Amino acid sequence: MRARRFVALVVGVLLVAPSSSAAADGRGGHGPQRGAHAFPAPIAAKLETAITDAQRTYAVPGMSVAVHQPGVGDLHWTSGNADIARHTPITPATHFRIGSVTKTFTATVILQLIDERRLSLSQTIQGWFPQLPYASQITIGQLLEMRSGIFDEGGPGSTLSTEAEHDPTRSWTPNEIVDFAVRDGSQPPGSPGYSDTNYVILGSIAASVTRTPYPDLLASRVLRPLHLAHTSFPTTSLAMPAPAATPYTVVLAPPKPPDIQVATTVDPTVLAGAGAMISTMPDLERWARALGTGELLSPETQRLRLQLVGAPLLPFGGLLPVANSNEYPAAYGLGIIGVDNFFGHDGIVNGFTTELWFDPATGASVVILFNSQIFVREPSPDPKQHPTTTFFPISTGLFMTFAEVLQGQT
Repeated sequence: MRARRFVALVVGVLLVAPSSSAAADGRGGHGPQRGAHAFPAPIAAKLETAITDAQRTYAVPGMSVAVHQPGVGDLHWTSGNADIARHTPITPATHFRIGSVTKTFTATVILQLIDERRLSLSQTIQGWFPQLPYASQITIGQLLEMRSGIFDEGGPGSTLSTEAEHDPTRSWTPNEIVDFAVRDGSQPPGSPGYSDTNYVILGSIAASVTRTPYPDLLASRVLRPLHLAHTSFPTTSLAMPAPAATPYTVVLAPPKPPDIQVATTVDPTVLAGAGAMISTMPDLERWARALGTGELLSPETQRLRLQLVGAPLLPFGGLLPVANSNEYPAAYGLGIIGVDNFFGHDGIVNGFTTELWFDPATGASVVILFNSQIFVREPSPDPKQHPTTTFFPISTGLFMTFAEVLQGQT
């Protein structure tokens, strides 16, 4: 179904023969939109070099990027194609699926209910999903911070992934997804492990507590108050609002040209509160500020959200030659990831990759949207074995490069 694992980022540049298509060289889009608050030239040069290097080196079909640092500058960039066959350019209005960035929205709704004392972090989930092993011990807080021990339905090899690959248009209920997690096996609560199932459960709990369908709940509590008019939570439709980016998988196998194929779209109920949402670059810029400042939460709850007490993640690193060779430890908070002074989340879903990050100390924000997942295929040393194909989180590497530039680390 998808690759969505935190892996150590690429810290070297893969040598790929440039494609002649606009998908690889960015001619299908607009490039930088420099306004009255452009970054100083040395910073702007590093940011723009990182973007163009990433797009050309890794054959990214299209991207939309926003980088903001109060009192320093802004950069908005669109390039490449929303649809390669139609030569449709990426614009700021282009819609992308945002994958696990959805978790930041779902966590915010849950934390609002905690602020209202309708839920608590210590409350167990037995009343909603009694079929789960350890349901009487697993808490709302453990779901949020990825310490529930519940099996990751959505990860590679899970029953849900296998079923969704077989029938991408089939709809699923949260109970069906939880039943798969029971069948696939779980660990005792407290065990760290990234799991989409946690956030499918959280969305279902929020709907149950408020007696409101989750898309309506999300709209009333987050989307409308922040005027996120181009952000949506689809239920069963595979269609996206126009203008929409076409999703692609890009497989790099130098010295061959990149293999770019349209990715399969799955029914959004597969992803639910863990990854179903759709948005645009301007809306996500607004959301990054609200998320980073705790605009929709009490100050106390916002402080709790940013405490990285959840599952540790593999380190993040940037992309050479602009970034340095450092790697930075990352960990989960309450529905949010922290790394190198930034808080936010990445998202990876069927041909889309997304980055949304905010630095509370400086107010800096980064939004990156790709209509692609990038893979590298390498031959096996054993001629009897098939080549290995590995997902490369290039958008996350680009974010970390920006983080280093904004903080003067490179």
